[in-house]
Amino acid sequence: MLSLVFSLVLAVIAALDQCPYCKPNALCPKHLEKEQAVLRDTKKALQSKVPAERSAALLEIASLNDEHVNAPSKRVAEVLALAVGDGPASVRQTAADLLAESRRPDVAFPALERALDDACSQALINPTDVEQHGDSRTSNYSPEKAKRAEEGRLLLVGLAGTVARLQDDRSVRILVDAFDRYSKVGINDTVARLARHLTTLGTRKALEPIIQAIERNERRYWKAKEDGRPAPSSAAFVESLHGALTALAEAKKLEGAPEWKPDAAGRWRVWLKKNQASFPKSLGTLEVGAAKPSKG
Repeated sequence: MLSLVFSLVLAVIAALDQCPYCKPNALCPKHLEKEQAVLRDTKKALQSKVPAERSAALLEIASLNDEHVNAPSKRVAEVLALAVGDGPASVRQTAADLLAESRRPDVAFPALERALDDACSQALINPTDVEQHGDSRTSNYSPEKAKRAEEGRLLLVGLAGTVARLQDDRSVRILVDAFDRYSKVGINDTVARLARHLTTLGTRKALEPIIQAIERNERRYWKAKEDGRPAPSSAAFVESLHGALTALAEAKKLEGAPEWKPDAAGRWRVWLKKNQASFPKSLGTLEVGAAKPSKG
């Protein structure tokens, strides 16, 4: 009897965040009226110069979906998407995280992709300011320009983590594009951190760009060592790409991961082919309202 009562209580609790009258693109009159009121009341706060006020407004807007999680609002997602694209980095990151949780991938992925592209441009500022195989030469920047570049790098890594958490094939494409764009200009800590986000996606398409980046850069490392010269400034970060793959192998408890020796990239390819059954070809696609991707 008690178990039956407990089950009924759980069912009632679960039903509290559902609305049988709401649809993803057509909220019921009650929830539509509430949404319009909250959007109207938070309009001023969204334009505030105080980041905390803007973030609080975004949290209030995002919470509107809590009463109808079966029908996440497109309008709410669009407001969050606008905030992802503009404003202080902390506000943009808050908006990105809320957007990723909105269960509106149709709005989230385009907005996050644009934001990542923007953050990458801000981080690089000017490709000629970055060594071909090293860190940004921020010592040549004005203090304002150096600060903007650093903010761009932090935002880029933060947004990449948000995209990776969505675990969708679009996540792979977006992060691979960002990783390739940045890593082909220079190898630094930002690239190493992007690589770790790619390993959390764990598909073959997500891992191959990391191997390619190792391949493009490891020769200089080993040649310098062979000639008795100091390793290039990017050496530690190239090795950290290898470390990201090693950590993934350990997490999956897969044996035979290559050591950090010449032709590491080639040996990683052999290892990945041998263990390809452990790395999915696809993650699937998130649908509106879904918490997990559909393998379709």
